[in-house]
Amino acid sequence: MAEELIGWHKENESKWRLAYHLCWLGNVYLRMAQRKGSTNFSILARNLGFFMRNILVAGSKAEDYLKKSVEVASQIGAMGLLGQASLGLGLLYVTRGRTDKSRQYILEAIEAFQKCGAEAYLKQAREALATSVA
Repeated sequence: MAEELIGWHKENESKWRLAYHLCWLGNVYLRMAQRKGSTNFSILARNLGFFMRNILVAGSKAEDYLKKSVEVASQIGAMGLLGQASLGLGLLYVTRGRTDKSRQYILEAIEAFQKCGAEAYLKQAREALATSVA
């Protein structure tokens, strides 16, 4: 359903909503790639097909969606969304052990959050930077 919504936003050239939903879906896949959250076996059993199709490719899907969100957010100057998508990419690369790329994207997120005054996200990005280089 989320992918259909993304397609609708593309067709209607609703770029802010497109960037938002790309970022949102990218972060859903990021959490799957990080294997964060508790495992609720009843939910897993009901959605086994979804998990089997997506868990192994969650990292690459997260990367694709987040990069597309960065691209669209950059085009329209949506600094908050740019920061969120960049932070997501940075966290993904931390998970993959790619500290060079994680640092690059987290620094981009920090810059975007500073530009738009998103203090809570700025704090989160600075913490991510501190833990990614530690």
